[in-house]
Amino acid sequence: MVASHDGESVALDLALTPALIEAGNVREVIRFIQERRKSDGFEISDRIKVRWNADQSVVSAIESARAHISDEVLALEFERDATISASDNELGIEVVLVKA
Repeated sequence: MVASHDGESVALDLALTPALIEAGNVREVIRFIQERRKSDGFEISDRIKVRWNADQSVVSAIESARAHISDEVLALEFERDATISASDNELGIEVVLVKA
């Protein structure tokens, strides 16, 4: 794609690299957990424990960003639990949240 601004052409690379896809998946996981926090009635400042499972396609993205995700959702524990059935949502993620 080529964009033009003030007569200058700038080429934009719109390819989705694996790194961009992984970053997007991490953002979606954080959004999913934040929405679940809200729907489960947690207060904004509540610290939580998270048990999760997801489709294999996003597990590596979640595992590589564990600390970041934990910080964003105020999780004191963030553990994968293979006994939790993956969901049929976009990421195939399911979480169990418990107040810490």
